[in-house]
Amino acid sequence: MNSRSTESSMLIKYLFQVLLIALVLLGRTTNVLAQTKPFSSDQALFLQEMTAFLVAADKKEGRPFMEEVFTPVWMGGYYSEVQRVRIVEVANFMLKKRFDAFPSFRDYLASIAAFPAGGRNATEFDAWMKGLSGLVENGRKQNVVAFIATCSGLFKDNTLLATPSTTWRARSNTFTFAFDSVPLVKFARTDLVCTAKGDSSVILGTSGTFFPTTGLWKGVAGKVTWERAGLKPTATF
Repeated sequence: MNSRSTESSMLIKYLFQVLLIALVLLGRTTNVLAQTKPFSSDQALFLQEMTAFLVAADKKEGRPFMEEVFTPVWMGGYYSEVQRVRIVEVANFMLKKRFDAFPSFRDYLASIAAFPAGGRNATEFDAWMKGLSGLVENGRKQNVVAFIATCSGLFKDNTLLATPSTTWRARSNTFTFAFDSVPLVKFARTDLVCTAKGDSSVILGTSGTFFPTTGLWKGVAGKVTWERAGLKPTATF
């Protein structure tokens, strides 16, 4: 009797563990299951489908993001019909490769929404989309995720890298993209501002290349002065 009771308890415990694992796996696949077919290239229908996709993944963040950030740009006049079709194509590549709604799709749409604010033209957008499309199709998933996150910050406020404790920003919004084995962001000349724990420092007049996949900056020249210490910028020690 005791043996049967022990076996029953072990069986119940095992089934409970299996159920927990199943629930975890179900939660991880919710983003994909929320959109099982390609997004439509129709402007209004794409907006409807993408809104449903993000809201299903995170209602609290998804709906206000779509309504306040993405919709005004998507339904505005900045992007041409051809460009919108390209945007949808990249979204469908991402869907096929099972990118998560958050943060990947959110960052992608945030990049699309922020791009017009930087004063960039259609040629620059087409070049960026061409590179991004190739990266999504053929690049490593983790590299795509890192690049899209970088673009979201760059187009919004020139942020190169943001962690819970440190943020690096460029003062210039003039940069170009290059797509080699990994994506690159190139600055001909800019100041870099680092903000950490309420303090900040600046590297003046530098140029270089930022690697979004590693968070690495390879720069040339640049100057850090003693102004923050209350001394003249030209002071040397």
